[in-house]
Amino acid sequence: MRYHHLDTIYFLLAVVDTISVIFRRTELLVDLLESNAKKNPPKDTRIQEFIDSAEKTIGWDDVVNGGFVPKASQIYWHALCFGQIEEVGETFQGKIRKYFKISPKKTPVTFAFNLKDVEKADLTIVPTTLLHEHLQLEGDSVKVYALSDDGLFMLQDYHNNRVARVSGLEDYGLEVKRTLHTLYGKDQLYRLARDLDILNLRTAVGEAFAPTTLALDQKSQFTVLAYRIDRLNKEINYRRSWLPSLMRDIKKQIEMQPFLFYGAILAVFFGVCTLIQTVMSIWSVVLAIRA
Repeated sequence: MRYHHLDTIYFLLAVVDTISVIFRRTELLVDLLESNAKKNPPKDTRIQEFIDSAEKTIGWDDVVNGGFVPKASQIYWHALCFGQIEEVGETFQGKIRKYFKISPKKTPVTFAFNLKDVEKADLTIVPTTLLHEHLQLEGDSVKVYALSDDGLFMLQDYHNNRVARVSGLEDYGLEVKRTLHTLYGKDQLYRLARDLDILNLRTAVGEAFAPTTLALDQKSQFTVLAYRIDRLNKEINYRRSWLPSLMRDIKKQIEMQPFLFYGAILAVFFGVCTLIQTVMSIWSVVLAIRA
């Protein structure tokens, strides 16, 4: 099969056309979200409403096998700088509230743990480049957003994201910055953060602006991350109590020094047996004397 220079041109035109379609669909979604948000009262935007609107104006020629809902959701997640989220719901905002478990009752929560506190609780810190996974607790691990140079400036300007503003996420960037500042910025734990791969700044500009940027705009109340912070607080406080700490120490000893651990158990067992035998011997003598 011979190569022709027109093949490259056609390929580039197809790429440009695809990008153009993505931008047009995104702009349509933003307009629809903002239009519904301005209504009195404001209403959530149904996914099917966006699919129907795009079908009339742009079309879905690139979508096969009826995958309109996943495609529409993908456009929404990307507009929020999120990865793909598998969440069921009829409206875009409903998916957000369900995924982050945002409660209409704003219960104040505080976040005061740094990286060392998390490690002392035997929680493994797992770096993630997916913004929506920040502070997700999964078993014995907690995901923390890995801050890069691009991510730093994205968080700084997140409140201007038009889709985020009509989805109740306008403060999400500030909340992520605040938690990162508490984890390693407040106590100058930058070296530990780098060792854990959750601080990946590569430019002098990022290094210079990170401490100040993370410390700015420290809002007083969490909304989007409230559920995750409350859950993490409870998990750390529970792990700090004496019984879970004792069980973890025992488990560590079994894993690291099994022979020493079981030897100590046997020593205690035989010691108790010897003590019981001694006490019974003494009682035998006392009863013999009294008899």
